Amino acid sequence: MESLESLNLSGCQKLENFPEIRGNMELLSELLLARTAIWELPPSIGQLSGVSLLDLRSCEKLVRLPGSVSKMRKLKILIVKGCSRLPNFPETLGDLNQMEELYAGNSAIWKLSDSIGNLSKLKVLSLRRGRKVKHQTSCSLMLPSYWGFYGLRELKSLDLSGCNLSDNLTVALTNLPSLVELNLSRNKFISLPDSIRQLSHLRYLDITHCQELEQLPTLPPNIEDYMQKIFWPNDVLQICQCTLG
Repeated sequence: MESLESLNLSGCQKLENFPEIRGNMELLSELLLARTAIWELPPSIGQLSGVSLLDLRSCEKLVRLPGSVSKMRKLKILIVKGCSRLPNFPETLGDLNQMEELYAGNSAIWKLSDSIGNLSKLKVLSLRRGRKVKHQTSCSLMLPSYWGFYGLRELKSLDLSGCNLSDNLTVALTNLPSLVELNLSRNKFISLPDSIRQLSHLRYLDITHCQELEQLPTLPPNIEDYMQKIFWPNDVLQICQCTLG
């Protein structure tokens, strides 16, 4: 099937195995396997070098991604949200240097390695956790070190809601100069780092339901202008519906 450009098997709920890739399928640009019973992709998946969209959302039996995924060098969008048994990304994830959007919310992923900083074109990263998701870990999401985020110079949207983040895990977030939207709702930090003011492009900050939050630092000027324009008329800072000490 050398001319195949899109393969959509989404919703085939009894499909447990994806076949080994044999032959030339370089024209395939979309592989859609959402809501299937697949628990693992074959190592030969890396031969699909032309795929730009890989959709595995709600594959609740998926337990691992092979390291060969990193050979899909044209991959721009990876969706594994709702993969509630998937505990981690392959260590070679950072080799996907064309990646622009990564959605892994409501998965079992508990740690991001420093290699994620190699995704220099990444614009959207979502790791949000819902309140009631089967098999989802209750431990805090382990973020990369401060310098691990340094390479994400184009990241504009970051969603870490419900990830049980504490104070010492939020410092690395201030090393994202292009960030426009930051969702930190339903986390456990007591305060935000003073260096958050360095996020000069930040316009949307969601810290709703951060029930242990006690104080806020000086916020970036753009977000203050935005909140004054949108929220001050009602004398309610709706973007910060948190329990303050």
